[in-house]
Amino acid sequence: MRLRRKLPPGTAHAVRIALATSLLIGVVYAGCVTVLDRVVAARLTAAVDARLQERLSDVRESGAAATASKSEADDDDDDSDAPPMYLWLVTAGGIVRVSAGAPQLPRGAALALREPRTAHLARSSFRLAAVRYGGTLLVAGQSLADQSHLEDVLGVGEALAAPVLLLAVFIGA
Repeated sequence: MRLRRKLPPGTAHAVRIALATSLLIGVVYAGCVTVLDRVVAARLTAAVDARLQERLSDVRESGAAATASKSEADDDDDDSDAPPMYLWLVTAGGIVRVSAGAPQLPRGAALALREPRTAHLARSSFRLAAVRYGGTLLVAGQSLADQSHLEDVLGVGEALAAPVLLLAVFIGA
């Protein structure tokens, strides 16, 4: 036999109000973190795009794409913690890897670059940008692994904070 207790009428009403309040705050929280995640992702991508454009401009101004290795290019780079940036030259004869360790760049991906975009190379996402360089196309790319890691950490933090917030709202209401 199961003993069943009824909650006092005032308590049942308070629980319903607390649940409704928690649900409303949960919806607002989900909307806010979604907007935050998109803003963070856009800013991180914009930072990579700016770095790619700066690198392409430096190489084009110096006129030394064929000899622009990673170590030479980063002598004046202020951000030593940034992931490596790779360069490719797309010629009529094919694609030449300018940077040591650069993954293979598919020809279709290189020729379709009109503005910076994300492509999947060597089991990882890369942000690619290109400029005309003489009769060739100079392509710069950077891995997005760091950005993906930051976005994942942010998502985990948001997911861990949600139950704590909702419990606090429920108790407070």
